[in-house]
Amino acid sequence: MQGFKHLNHPALRYYVYIPLLINLVIFIAGLYGLMHWWHYLQAWLNHWLPHWLQWLDWLFVIFYGLAGIIIVFYLTSLLANIVAAPFNGLLAEKCLELHHALPVKTNTRWAWLTDLPLSLIRELRKLAYVAPRAIGCLILFLIPVIQIIATPLWLLFSSWSLALEYFDYPVEHHHGNFAELRAQMRKRRLLQLGFGGAALLFTLIPVVNWLVMPAAVIGASIMWAKEYQSSN
Repeated sequence: MQGFKHLNHPALRYYVYIPLLINLVIFIAGLYGLMHWWHYLQAWLNHWLPHWLQWLDWLFVIFYGLAGIIIVFYLTSLLANIVAAPFNGLLAEKCLELHHALPVKTNTRWAWLTDLPLSLIRELRKLAYVAPRAIGCLILFLIPVIQIIATPLWLLFSSWSLALEYFDYPVEHHHGNFAELRAQMRKRRLLQLGFGGAALLFTLIPVVNWLVMPAAVIGASIMWAKEYQSSN
């Protein structure tokens, strides 16, 4: 909630606009894709379900529909974070400065251009960590019986990976590498899962999900300043 409260802060407002616009465009594209995919889901279920289970097709549609919404919204969040990484980094920097977790810099408005290659490399490193685990979770949805636990596992995985995505920004500004990022997160697993779970929940709420990315970047930076700074 702290992230949402700070979205309109005078010191941060300028740095919120571009991530907000990127998130909005990608979410609209994701919704369009989900609506297109929905017809294929219904056709696949009608073909896959045996005749004697056809009366339960509505239950399977709801189950796979909810799973599809969570997966699509998570993937669009992941893509939006990759595209907006340099701008999110700048937003995190300004938020850390605001909370005295970084020394104030000057003339940083266009500094993201010089940081662009490193930001993209760092995002690809996170993607290499997340992608195989995401694929493993998705495969569970295709295995009978085991698919029952696929949704809660996906929720846990999504919460952790979103926390990793957003918490990386303040860690990066304190010169922490990817291994140090994971080590910091393991120190406060429940805190990180709660933060990532909240980000995932807000991602599923229409209109609010447009604001999630910049709000989560700000929230992660505030969390670093309040919960981690003294121990580093």
